Amino acid sequence: MQYNTLIGILTVRRFDLLQECLRHVLANTPDLDSSFLVIANNSTEPAYITQVDALASEYGIATINHRRGRGTSAAWNAMTRICDCRQVAIISDDVIVHPGWMDGMDWVLSFPQTGVSGIRAWNGQNEWERRNTLPFPPSLMDAQPIIYPCGFLLMYLRERFEEINGFDENIWMGLEEVDFSIRMMQRGYGNYQVGIRNDVYKFGNHYGFASGYYPEQAAPELREIARRNIEYFKEKHQTEWPLTKEFEEKLKEECAEAWTRRIKP
Repeated sequence: MQYNTLIGILTVRRFDLLQECLRHVLANTPDLDSSFLVIANNSTEPAYITQVDALASEYGIATINHRRGRGTSAAWNAMTRICDCRQVAIISDDVIVHPGWMDGMDWVLSFPQTGVSGIRAWNGQNEWERRNTLPFPPSLMDAQPIIYPCGFLLMYLRERFEEINGFDENIWMGLEEVDFSIRMMQRGYGNYQVGIRNDVYKFGNHYGFASGYYPEQAAPELREIARRNIEYFKEKHQTEWPLTKEFEEKLKEECAEAWTRRIKP
């Protein structure tokens, strides 16, 4: 059976956030009958694995228990390939979505040139409780061209994913969505962040922080992972991180040239 949408939620050990994430996905996603939901668990803790399995069983959702820290890229690849589907949404467990998020994503993915789509959201722990005061206004949707959407929630067509061979598993955690988006643009596809004009409505909340950055209070091993990822990324793409303006402008030119070649008869 082919599903229209696969929705994958990646978790490690944040059960309270995972519960909120799943509750909002179930409440605010239309046409769940044509979707396949899966929770990928990278935790090594038996008690957490049992907790996640029980939660998934309660809602009839599939789980992938890696029982080891495989890294974000490997987990996203595993989720994407678990079933036959047309498009994929990958969501971190520290995200909640609001009504209209899937409408916005579907709209952007209908553009022939779309590579990856993300959403505009409130970011950070201090913004976790923020909620929209207006109902979802579909007539005000817009799509902002962007080099890379933030990786807390990404959506893409399965065929695009396969065309660029998925996420680079050498990038363990952080910058995987940046690398993925760059490779999309090198194939001629544009990336977008979908939102509502004038930001009068947000499609979600993200509890965490930006890709490739870890606060000083983060565990030393996480900061070391970030350092290694950045060094690998800089070597692979021959650029600095954060990306330089020169690199971004060159990438936009490459994208336009690749798209022109793609659409020529």
